Amino acid sequence: MKLVNRSVLVLKPTAKMLDWIDSVGEESDTVTPEEAQEMTNAYLLPDFEDDEEQATYIRFRAKKLFEHELEAWCTDPGKWPTVRNHKVFLTWFRLEVSDMVFDLAGDPIVRENY
Repeated sequence: MKLVNRSVLVLKPTAKMLDWIDSVGEESDTVTPEEAQEMTNAYLLPDFEDDEEQATYIRFRAKKLFEHELEAWCTDPGKWPTVRNHKVFLTWFRLEVSDMVFDLAGDPIVRENY
């Protein structure tokens, strides 16, 4: 097990995100609050010196993160919320950050562009 020089951001959808998913998706895409707890995406972040530096990094990338999450459910940007700034992002997602990331795998990390 090796400590990785990264932290990890986990995004958990709130009721606002679930309502939007229900409004743009097929009936089969309806998500319950219980299922939402399983629908998390994790993003590796740099290893920061302090919480303020970390918060600034996330704030400046909030729109990109927001759009990445929206696109997973609906590829038509015309159906996305018009305002996708940091403030709105924080109402659509609950953020959890862990500063300690350990790699349990022995093989190298493979990166793909998104």
